[in-house]
Parts: sequence; C-alpha cells; structure tokens
Amino acid sequence: MSSRRERGVALITALLVVALAATAATEMIWREHLAIRRTQNVIARDQAWLYAQAAEAVAIVLLDNDRRSSRVDGLGERWAGILPPIEVDAAEIRLAISDLQGRFNLNVLAATGEGRAQAAAQQFRRLLASLHPAYTTGLEAALADWLDADLQPRFPGGAEGDVYSRLDPPYGAANQLMFVPSELRMVAGIDAATYRALGPFLTALPESATTLNVNTAPLVVLRSLVATTSAQGLEAALALRQKKPWDSVEAFLQALPAATAIEPQWLGVASEYFLVHASVSLDRARLSLYSVLHRPPPPAPIQVVYRSLTRP
Repeated sequence: MSSRRERGVALITALLVVALAATAATEMIWREHLAIRRTQNVIARDQAWLYAQAAEAVAIVLLDNDRRSSRVDGLGERWAGILPPIEVDAAEIRLAISDLQGRFNLNVLAATGEGRAQAAAQQFRRLLASLHPAYTTGLEAALADWLDADLQPRFPGGAEGDVYSRLDPPYGAANQLMFVPSELRMVAGIDAATYRALGPFLTALPESATTLNVNTAPLVVLRSLVATTSAQGLEAALALRQKKPWDSVEAFLQALPAATAIEPQWLGVASEYFLVHASVSLDRARLSLYSVLHRPPPPAPIQVVYRSLTRP
C-alpha cells in the first residue's frame, strides 16, 4: 500500500515538473516572440524614417526644378498639392507640398518700418473675424506683445509676462518670433476654438518681412487683405487665377474691384518657404514627417529649416 502511494506521489511530482517546464518553455517562446516583434518594429520604424527623408529629397528636387523654370508659383504647378502615392517594396509613401507664403505669417506682426506691423494687425483682425466671429477684441495686441522684445504691454488687449506668470502652470512671454504656428495657443486670449478656426491659414516663418503669395493664398486669406471687396469679387478673381496664375502683383490688383488694404510691396507671386508632409506606411509602422524648406533664388541651395514628427 505504501509502495503504491509512493508511486502516485512520484507520478504527480513528475506531472508537476512537466507542467512547470512547459509553462517556462511557453513563457520563453512568448518573450522571444515579443523580442522579435520589437526588433521588427524598430527596423520598420528606421526604414520608414529613411523613406520619409527620401520623400523630402524628392520634394527638394521638384522645388529646385520649378524655381529654375518659372518665376511664378501657383497651385497648378507640378509640386503643388498631394502627389500620387509611391510604393517601394512593402512601403507606401505619400508626399504633399504646400506653399507657406500663401498663409498669414504670424511673425509679420513683429515687422518694422513702413507701417507693416500695423497693417498686419488689421489683416489678422479681419482674418480672425471672418473665421471666428465670436473672437475677443484685442487678440492681435496680445500676439504682438508675445513677439516683440520689450516688456511693455500694449493697450488695449496687450499681455506681457505679468499675465502669464499668474497662470497655472506659469510661464513667460516669448518676446521673440514664433518658431511654429501652434505656439499661438500659448498667447493670452487664444482658446482651442479660435486656434482650430485659424490654424489651417497660419504659418510662422523665420522672417518677419515675407510677402504673401496671392497665387496660392486661399479665399479667406485674400479676403483679409481688403476692407471693402465683396466675396463675389474675390471669387471672380480666383476664377482668373485658376486659369492662369498672376505673373505680377499689379495684375492681381487689377483683377480686384477695390484696392487692397495691404501695400503692393508686401504681396508677391512667388514663394521661398514650403511645407513638405511625407507619410510612410510600412508593416505596422506609421510615420509622418513635416519639413519646412527654404528655397532662395538660385544658385543658393534649398535648406531644411526644421523637421517635426507632428504637424507644426
């Protein structure tokens, strides 16, 4: 009887050892599988990054070829908009190029001389009123205070460090040009709704004296240029632009039924700053690269101002 009991205990012990070994082996296999997947994901991510940089290089070539063949930039050119997707092995690459000088440059509010900043503030006010009618009066003053180097708030509506130091968490006014347009969310009075309305029409270029390209600016931005021109008049002007981009600022002004409130020297028909969006899908990896390019007149090289994995 005792011998039978001992054999039973030995059998249960053996089964327990086998079960523990099987569990350990399963755990090891699972850990190995996870390690392999992590390695595959890292490799795919690195490959996606290289593909995105290659797409950026393609954009540079397109923009370089364009500046050598044309002195006018319009929406009908080869570089403009979303290009057809490219498939390389298992990767799908999408590329889109947009003209940043077709948007309102927030840093123009810090421009000096010839009343440029004052005219820009009026333009910003009209843009804001058309996109977000419930806006708070004086936002352009708070924005100008954010950009200028002094610590003296404008009146009315200005905001300097004393306003931001009372927030939770506190921070200071930048007192310098904006790096990205999303920085606008930190300016006093700019709430999420206001930024959502304005965001697609804004940029923050590293210069405060850039011109607005009337060939690529959307209707709402063109409307902010003038105080009296009707939407119908602007739409008629845009219809002309669709057929053929304006080859000069004078041609644009002649197409409007009323004079623009912006001086002609602050407008243009060509651009130097562009936003490149390269998106890559490779296995489980998804990557978006946003690059701001500066394209000076030839033969100067096209330079990358900055890159970001999130929309600027």
